[in-house]
Amino acid sequence: MNIIEDLNIDGVEILQKEPLSKRTTFGIGGCAKVFLNISTIDALKKGVIYLNQNSIPYMVIGDGTNLLVTDKDLDIIFIKLVGDFKEISYFPNHNSQIVTSPLYSMEGEDSRQPESPTTHTEEDNFAIIRVGAGVKLSDLTKDTLKKGFGGLEKIGSIPGTIGGACLMNAGVRYFDISTYIESVGVIDKKGNAFEMPKESCQYSYRESIFQQTDEYIITHANLRLVKTDTTPLWDVLIAGIEKRKATQPKGKCAGCFFKNQNNQSSGKLIEECGLKGLSVGDAYVAQEHANFIMNRGNATAIDVLRLANIIKEEVRKQKGANLQFEVRIIKNE
Repeated sequence: MNIIEDLNIDGVEILQKEPLSKRTTFGIGGCAKVFLNISTIDALKKGVIYLNQNSIPYMVIGDGTNLLVTDKDLDIIFIKLVGDFKEISYFPNHNSQIVTSPLYSMEGEDSRQPESPTTHTEEDNFAIIRVGAGVKLSDLTKDTLKKGFGGLEKIGSIPGTIGGACLMNAGVRYFDISTYIESVGVIDKKGNAFEMPKESCQYSYRESIFQQTDEYIITHANLRLVKTDTTPLWDVLIAGIEKRKATQPKGKCAGCFFKNQNNQSSGKLIEECGLKGLSVGDAYVAQEHANFIMNRGNATAIDVLRLANIIKEEVRKQKGANLQFEVRIIKNE
């Protein structure tokens, strides 16, 4: 078995000893033995079948937000979905001819038009938007607003891709992306591609079935958005972007490190425990927002985890709250 030779197929770019510190917003991590950029659904199916038949561990990485990767080199095969997985397609009222965003290509075997397409009319008031897992949430939000569909403006300032957003059920307080999800497209370990209805995704606060099992790779999401006057919604998006800039620290981090606790802000709990500025090595708690652990420049994953565990223990002692990681920890099995 030779992974490099066996996966040298159309739609797959193979990178060896790829530094994961360059692939995550934390700027932390060892090297991936093999990193695959996969651009077509057919290549993804073949790759998944091969890796599972040979019992080779793998995971999909998006923009590298919300991740803390071990300092050691990893034997896990990392997959990034590019190319066809960056498509956005619009299906007004389910049955109108497909409308494709000019920002993205329109190729791939699953990019099918509905049967018996009809002409889009002003009476249509919603659309099913099919979004590839590799599309940035911010780009999707702007594209939908330009085309006159509202709904995502509250979460359009969140970094990361639609695949990661569906996996983590990304959102802001009292609102998350699952609100608009109709179904999620996946590939299972046998290479079968199918749609999972929203109910099967088991969405709750920052949770989904995709965190509970490695059975599926998210390939796209189908969102139901309403046609509306989006002029005032641009203001909502811009306000969210400005608020994020004003209240969240700039620098290397993975976003909010801990989940909020029963409508209690974890950041507030940490701040009330007097932990702002606390550091271990080059990892420290941000002054601007206490739920952010920052990398001053040379922090290691060990530094971050030691600091995170100190925070958890102090909050437990002082507040009686059991903080849970929102950031995913990636290490060798």
